[in-house]
Amino acid sequence: MTDGPRKSRLEIGTLDGKRTRISGENLRIIFVCHGAIDTNSGIHISNLVRVLSDLGHSLMVAVPTAENSPDVNELPCDVVHFPDAPSYRFEGGKPAEIVHAWTPRQHVAAATQAICAAHECGYVVHFEDHEDEITAAALGISPSKLENFVRRGKKIPAQFAHPLASNAFVEGALGATALIEPLLEHAPAGKPALVIYPAAEDTLFYPRPRSEELLKEIGVNPESRVIVYNGNVHYSNVQEVRSLYLAVNLLGRSGMNVTLIRLGKDYVPLHENDKEEIRRHEVRLPFQSRQRVAEILTCADVLVQPGQANAFNRYRFPSKLPEFFASGRPVVLPRANIGLSVENGVNGLVLERGDALEIAHSVRKILMDEGLAKRLANGARNFYEKRLSWSRSGNTLSDHYKNYPLNPESQKEPNTELDDVAEHYATRAVTEGLGYATVKDFCDSVDRLPQLAVLNQDLKDAQRPWIFKAILASVPRGARLCEIGGGDPWVADLLARLGYEVVLVDPYDGRDRGPDEFEAIRAAYPHITFVRGLFPDALVELDDQTFDCIYSISVLEHVPIDLIGDLVDAIKSHSRSNNSPTIHAIDNVLIGNGDKEHRDHLVELVRGLGFSADDVGTLLERAHNDVETYLLSSEAHNRWRGQMPYEDFPMRRCISVQINAPASASG
Repeated sequence: MTDGPRKSRLEIGTLDGKRTRISGENLRIIFVCHGAIDTNSGIHISNLVRVLSDLGHSLMVAVPTAENSPDVNELPCDVVHFPDAPSYRFEGGKPAEIVHAWTPRQHVAAATQAICAAHECGYVVHFEDHEDEITAAALGISPSKLENFVRRGKKIPAQFAHPLASNAFVEGALGATALIEPLLEHAPAGKPALVIYPAAEDTLFYPRPRSEELLKEIGVNPESRVIVYNGNVHYSNVQEVRSLYLAVNLLGRSGMNVTLIRLGKDYVPLHENDKEEIRRHEVRLPFQSRQRVAEILTCADVLVQPGQANAFNRYRFPSKLPEFFASGRPVVLPRANIGLSVENGVNGLVLERGDALEIAHSVRKILMDEGLAKRLANGARNFYEKRLSWSRSGNTLSDHYKNYPLNPESQKEPNTELDDVAEHYATRAVTEGLGYATVKDFCDSVDRLPQLAVLNQDLKDAQRPWIFKAILASVPRGARLCEIGGGDPWVADLLARLGYEVVLVDPYDGRDRGPDEFEAIRAAYPHITFVRGLFPDALVELDDQTFDCIYSISVLEHVPIDLIGDLVDAIKSHSRSNNSPTIHAIDNVLIGNGDKEHRDHLVELVRGLGFSADDVGTLLERAHNDVETYLLSSEAHNRWRGQMPYEDFPMRRCISVQINAPASASG
């Protein structure tokens, strides 16, 4: 996601100056969570759901998997797996009135769009992190290099936000919410936006005496000074958590009897060659219930949120911090996010650098000054009571929903713009037969279908939108489609949202630079039927193995030449009628290394699809002489080259050959 214009203050807007209501006072709301219900995000949603339910709203929470944690208190609503959410209905068979997408991550966006299409409602998008920072950290690259990473054809796993495609999802939202004010920089411009501070469960997290019995039970010497850290370790914060461990070691080396009680998962390795040394003062606990976590926090002498004042921390609100403040223990935290609102020395000790030395110094300062520790403990609880409350956040969110419109005239629904594009191309004549991608068609795609035309900066940016337009002009909406080797289902997703029934057949094994995250992709696009395997053999698992159109994007050039005959026979046998179109975009080397092999392969392929070698010769000559021919750029070729020496992968003039022919021509 690219940064939008910065908002200098909290914005809570209305549409067209009018305060309209989606329906009556009580709404039907679906939350779409990016993880399980027992994750931090799931816990946030759960607490808001309880407040909203008490206010009279009807709720449902959609999660990627059907698993539900027994640790989470029973919710006053259903928790539904993504694929089942579009068909879900509230009491009386009524659909949702609004969907709240918890982050713009790809699998959340896909599920949200499927739900909105089925329930005919709009959505609000929630921000809880700087998504580009999260994605880049997971990929091991700098955020500044993320966009170029995508344009080189690299894949973004479905559980992360796509730096380009997510922008379209955000812009399609009715409005936005965020955990902290700077995140509203990413909200859709000119639409209602609200900050929702997280909190803690008041029945669990509150000041209480330290339990020496509990310390003994978990293996901690009651004489030890205790630091508790109840957080996960992931790509984005591994160095920060490591600084906490190093700080605890420094305190131990200075002669202090100190123990770090650690809860949470390590999704990436925290330690390198010094694993035993750095864990010397650690007591590591397995998964604990929320009640148990609350009890363990009150065993702490100090609670530390490690971190630095950087972009990652500026755009987040660590979920454990409200629990720290609520527990009434001294808190150490960085000068970022909520730390900017903390009075240093009153509500907590604020870190300027956030390194191990400063953490160790701050903890020592508290442990050596009983008066300071008491003042900070009281100040932490006072800060929580004044600033953080699920009841306050839930009531504010309930009021915020009033900003959204009652009817489509006052605000377009998510699919309206897509419907307009579809109607435009459905009424346009499409070139049938044998052709090639042109600059004119590409520019049209950039204007009308940017979500497909700017993803890769290579041939696919011309191929994907052309396929989409060709299907709209050739196949009526509601028809049954099959995509061969779909990989990332960008086109299939748009077609499914327009009412097509789409089956995507792909082995998802990483071949030919394709993706291999099958389960994540399938969860992200529940409105597409995925068949894992090769066309046509994998279709055996389907009851209905025939289609109104079979299409492919940058796939057929990879089919071995001796198997082309079997492929075109399969296309014909799995087409619903002889007139069912088969539509394909095919990479072709027009001039350069491999051009003869590509020409021979193309001749064999199009012969099976009803064209002759002379047709191919005429087409390639025309493409060679046509200034409008869309060519693979030098930059894209260099990205394709990767780490190969240029001599092994010299420049080639590549085009996209396009086929739109009836299935009767196959075989």
